Amino acid sequence: MSGISPSLYTAPNKDVFEIGLFNSSDAEGVVELFLSVYGERYPVKIFYNPHALRDANLSGQIVTTVARNSEGGIVGVHNLFRSAPYERIYEWGAGLVLKAYRNLGLSNANGHFLMHRVVPLRDDIEEIYGEAVCYHVALQKAMLVFSAVETALEVALMPGEAYEMESFAGKRVSTLFGSINCRRRPQTIYVPQVYEAQLKYIYEDYPDKRFMKQCDETVPADVKTSSDIEIFDFANVSRLAFYDIGQDFETELDKLEAQALGGNCVIMQTWLKLTTPWLDFAVKILRGRGYFLGGVLPRWFNDDGLLLQKILVDPEFETIQLYTQKARHILEMVREDWAAVGMRQ
Repeated sequence: MSGISPSLYTAPNKDVFEIGLFNSSDAEGVVELFLSVYGERYPVKIFYNPHALRDANLSGQIVTTVARNSEGGIVGVHNLFRSAPYERIYEWGAGLVLKAYRNLGLSNANGHFLMHRVVPLRDDIEEIYGEAVCYHVALQKAMLVFSAVETALEVALMPGEAYEMESFAGKRVSTLFGSINCRRRPQTIYVPQVYEAQLKYIYEDYPDKRFMKQCDETVPADVKTSSDIEIFDFANVSRLAFYDIGQDFETELDKLEAQALGGNCVIMQTWLKLTTPWLDFAVKILRGRGYFLGGVLPRWFNDDGLLLQKILVDPEFETIQLYTQKARHILEMVREDWAAVGMRQ
């Protein structure tokens, strides 16, 4: 990776910037950039720790590209980082440009360098996803430039305080999930009956093949539920990952929900494998407890994932801004299911 040479980018105002891979001497500049844009409120704390940032780039946990001005200062950054159960999926996030250098095309130039110069040389990157905030549409537009497919809406995911310096005044921020397929892996997935139409719609423009079958509700007696939970204190969010679904699913769900509530979580997301033939069994239990559709997470477990979510706050649907017709339709499906499971409780 060190053999990738930087590119020069000439902005519309004729200023010239260097776009390149992160090197160890950039760490302090990246930290200063985050402090300038977010203060100390950015929730991913590694971007305030230059030593940890260096180590993460060396190990491949994070892939960082930077934009440097003529004095060598870091004025823009993009990052890919591992955050899904399957280690060959990278999240594209923590992208920003210093306020004085915005509207010069820097973020787009940096993104093109990342996607067209860096990613093709990385055999370990098979899928890339992003979570575009929904209090403006700029990041949603940017996802489309790189052929991202919109597949899920994460309602009220982030606390609004994290974006105070970006002029957001709401209580919580929803995000739109977009996925970029880098390596093909066709799959057979099992679609819960209640979500058949929704999943067919979501997958319409996904570039890899998915063969859809109806679920079989018979749960094998010898399968035990395998799961784990991650709690994000700063956001009051819990994420419940289910790797296997057995007849003891509800018992395991009780334990995980107790941990989430004990951690003051107001958002509970569940991830389920769409390659589980008896997925309907778990979906019915979850919907009975107020979990509603989020959407599809391609390649999440290497197998595709189904996102269901439960929120204990106002969803503030009216604050959600979406750019495309597909995203707006996903919002309609999510909102309808939220109302449906609420009436069942």
